[in-house]
Amino acid sequence: MNALLLIFVITSCTKKTNEITTTANSEEVTVAKTSKPNTLPEVSLNVTVRDAAGDKITSDGGGSYISGSQSVSAIIDQYGNFIFSCGTSGHGPSATLVRWLNINFDSPIQVFINPPVTGNDKVTAITTIAVAAFTFIPLQNLVVGQSECVGLTGGSGAEWTVTPVGSCSPNSNVCALRNGPGTLYGYYNLPFALTLTKQ
Repeated sequence: MNALLLIFVITSCTKKTNEITTTANSEEVTVAKTSKPNTLPEVSLNVTVRDAAGDKITSDGGGSYISGSQSVSAIIDQYGNFIFSCGTSGHGPSATLVRWLNINFDSPIQVFINPPVTGNDKVTAITTIAVAAFTFIPLQNLVVGQSECVGLTGGSGAEWTVTPVGSCSPNSNVCALRNGPGTLYGYYNLPFALTLTKQ
């Protein structure tokens, strides 16, 4: 079974003041999680999916994805990458997903080859990646109000590139579906928004 790889380029990585929280022991946590030189503090996250009308990446209906709860891991790691994954309950063939994201491919713009997707698929992992055209700022280092274009890979079986309106691309929410770095299946409309909140 081929693993799906999704690549997104988005401009919605904007740090907002209402998303920044602190705890009484935040300095102690930072020291504990920054063990390697030249790395940043790891940040545990709550992830909220917009779920607006017309969105093509939506939640599973279970509310926010809280790192450390319901088999969810959601962090900004020591290198400034967003890493999100959902696990299973049980083992082997009887294992079932606890949480997931829905991705809907029902809005093709141009199809070259019919892709290996069903139209409504589940995504269980998303991770930021470097995008050659853009300078990557570790997410912890974004200042309030600052935004950047970032790439995301996501799993379950093909490669996507999302190019929203703005400095990233003039094509709003258009994604290229690829099989890894190989075959281009076509272009699809794929609007979505995730809000990452520090725990």
